[in-house]
Amino acid sequence: MKKCYDSSKEIRGKGYKGKVLKAFDDYLSLTDETSPFLIAAESTANALQELAKACADTLVAEVGAILASIANTFDTMINNRTEDLGDPHVRRQIKHYLEQRAGELDQLQVALADIKAKPQYNDGIDVKVEEEDELS
Repeated sequence: MKKCYDSSKEIRGKGYKGKVLKAFDDYLSLTDETSPFLIAAESTANALQELAKACADTLVAEVGAILASIANTFDTMINNRTEDLGDPHVRRQIKHYLEQRAGELDQLQVALADIKAKPQYNDGIDVKVEEEDELS
């Protein structure tokens, strides 16, 4: 719009008002890439795109940090590492508890095998039962 304002300052003399209005009408009626409305729309779209990208980058970084934190929290379970054996007293208590419950686990595994053997319950879902490593 500045261009139109600047050019209208040069208009002088009789019929000034009509000439200025005609200049503004012509300028606002442009339909090509010089249209003030297209220029404003493109400028707004570019600003919004930059803002959205900045917000998305921040979101990606924050989600990545959360996922990294979750992965670190469960790192021992995910990677099956046993470098940190934890408190030996607690480990002995857990081992004792699991030894007491071993019979119940066996019963559950038998019941699961029975369920898997029945055709009306087997919808192609394969359930694996993996043996757990003994606690040391």
